[in-house]
Amino acid sequence: DELLINKQRCDNIYRDILSRIRGLVTVKENPFQNKKLRRRLNELYIYMNQLPLVDTICLLSTCYLCKVLNIAMLDKIDGDEILLITEVDIKVDIKFEVFHKLLVHRKQFPLSLSYGIAVHKSQGITGKNAIMDLRTSVFSDGQAYVGLS
Repeated sequence: DELLINKQRCDNIYRDILSRIRGLVTVKENPFQNKKLRRRLNELYIYMNQLPLVDTICLLSTCYLCKVLNIAMLDKIDGDEILLITEVDIKVDIKFEVFHKLLVHRKQFPLSLSYGIAVHKSQGITGKNAIMDLRTSVFSDGQAYVGLS
């Protein structure tokens, strides 16, 4: 029950249950990660390598899938060094007013190499290519709308 879970946030039993759930969904300890998932990730890796790297965005439905894809893509790199090649440095500098005469100054810059991003994070990004897997999700219509907006 959601209300019961919210009441138990400071309880050690809740923390123990949450840590066990996290253990089930981590990539290294997940016994349910089968050959089909690995085969699909390999197919996606091959397909993404054929596209122009600069203009390709892979939109995924959850942060967990982003993590799985990013780890799988980084495992395919042969060398020890990763060279980030960009035409321009991506920096975002935004000021916006929260309340009257109260401004927030936000700076944003890339921290790590990423091959996949969650669909909700893709709003406002312009790219020539986007890869979306809409076969398995109940919310695929909404994800497609958000990804293309």
